[in-house]
Amino acid sequence: MGKRGMPRGGQQKVWTDKELTIIREELEVRPGRVGKRLEILRPLLPGRSDCQIHNALNIERRRRKGLCCNCGKEPAAPGFKSCEACREKDRRRRRKVIAQGLCAQCQCRPISDEGTATLCSHCADWRRTRYKDTDKKNVQKALRRAKKQPGFKMGRSYNMLLWLASRALPFLVNNVPKGSHVVDLFGGSGDLGIRCHHAGHDLLAYNDVHPMLTTFVEAIQAGHAGKLEDRIEVLSGLPPATLLALYDRLKAWGPGDSPEGLIESAAVLVVVARSVESRDMKKREIEKVKGPGPRFLSQARKGRAAFEDAEITCLDFAEAIPYHDGHGVLFLCDPPWPNAFGYEYDMSGRHRELLDCLMAATGNFIIAMQSSQGTLKALLPAPHLYFRRGLPHRDVIASDFPIDDDRLDPIDPERFAYLRE
Repeated sequence: MGKRGMPRGGQQKVWTDKELTIIREELEVRPGRVGKRLEILRPLLPGRSDCQIHNALNIERRRRKGLCCNCGKEPAAPGFKSCEACREKDRRRRRKVIAQGLCAQCQCRPISDEGTATLCSHCADWRRTRYKDTDKKNVQKALRRAKKQPGFKMGRSYNMLLWLASRALPFLVNNVPKGSHVVDLFGGSGDLGIRCHHAGHDLLAYNDVHPMLTTFVEAIQAGHAGKLEDRIEVLSGLPPATLLALYDRLKAWGPGDSPEGLIESAAVLVVVARSVESRDMKKREIEKVKGPGPRFLSQARKGRAAFEDAEITCLDFAEAIPYHDGHGVLFLCDPPWPNAFGYEYDMSGRHRELLDCLMAATGNFIIAMQSSQGTLKALLPAPHLYFRRGLPHRDVIASDFPIDDDRLDPIDPERFAYLRE
């Protein structure tokens, strides 16, 4: 048996909170060993075998005494359920299994691109389903812990589109070296560029391959936020089919040279991006058309201050890197993930090309992507490679200079040598 509820050879029903409450209440009422305890718990825990119930009782009893839940002999490490010896034994086992290209959870299926860097797609889907309901609680707990730290400052979001958001934005901004000229290579909603400006960094350029995104940033840069908000209010009254048809036409033909066309294209993008179900811009399914939002004008003013001196380009990354390259330039890259299929801009199979272009450039770079086998396979040749701890998933960070951050764990390239072509 691996982790509780997940055997090494496949999946098993997870212990629910209700079932664990029954186990704990039984130990509260009868803390000693009772011979007929299994007979009492069998009708209360249908679908569970005697062995499973017995193991759950032992684990809960050890946890209450502060002992390791695996061996039951040594005290558990602070903040963990296992002792340090059992944790090291588990780490060695995982490294050995991963080196063979097998899933660290079930140990029988190969690691796949649809999973993560250490899991097969089957176990990765199981883990995502398990953490789906608890992700919000985990984030709230992490926020409460962070607020207790001295010097805590809540990071604000400047995303005007409710689209293309990223967990890695604060991390990227916090690790920009002083004096760098930042190029936001995959600009998206512009949130990263605005954060860099408010952190005191010089935003040299904003680039994105999506023509309507660059049009939107140009409209904010030109100070058309008020006219943009008025036009958004009008467009939010259109039916979804008409709105999507207008979006496709403007994306294909462009806004033209007039300021009115610029405002129209930007307004259509804002309404569609804020209204798309699950932020999937590929399928573009709209249930209810949304307006600009109450903070749109204040966010637009901050965006205009950030993009005032920045160069706006609509280039593929292979063209944008040599165009903006130079001494003191830092390319901040938050590209689409190898296993992300909801974006209109598909980068499948091009992440190694991105790394090669950045390594050939004069400037520095930081890349942040969600951990997966495809991500590691593409970024393995990077000079510095890290895992960034997050909730509930991890990110892979690649850079050409060492990053000093307590949340980073260096990646040993030999550990993933099997990924090399």
